[in-house]
Amino acid sequence: FDNVSIDSAWGGDETFELFDSKAGYQLCNEGLSGTNDCESAAWAPVADAERGNVLQVTYAADAGHAGIVLGKLLVGSVDLSAYASGTLSFDIKVLAMGGTTGFKLKTESVGGNSGELPVSDITGSGEWESIDFPVANLTADNGFNMSAVTVPMVFFPDNSTGTSLVYQIDNVRFVAGES
Repeated sequence: FDNVSIDSAWGGDETFELFDSKAGYQLCNEGLSGTNDCESAAWAPVADAERGNVLQVTYAADAGHAGIVLGKLLVGSVDLSAYASGTLSFDIKVLAMGGTTGFKLKTESVGGNSGELPVSDITGSGEWESIDFPVANLTADNGFNMSAVTVPMVFFPDNSTGTSLVYQIDNVRFVAGES
């Protein structure tokens, strides 16, 4: 995910979704070019002076549990075995922490998921932060299968703490190797 675009390996921009507890945890939008009708959170591409276009996610003052889904393959999967000793990396700028107490992410594969894992490195400083989440943490439990990944990243604040949160995200990628 870069320049507000999802790579074609993950189905392209139509595979972007938001989930929202206020919509019964249903996905409540139709890709990056579609509607944006979640009650808890909204998204928009914005221009950043350093990075060009980035995705900005803004949570309502009364937000429920909600988050973004970057790529969701309905058919097939992607083999990410070569990244087993690498990282799931992304850049984030938190513009307003609101009521957020922390962040979580997960990935999904055929037959399992990584579970909701805390991302403890985000400081919310208002500056761009580069996060390198070890892939080994994704594969530690829940039957997650790196050779059959169907959703590369689901990202969200701790359950029901996203009130008034605003962040920008860019450059989501898997990085091979240990450095």
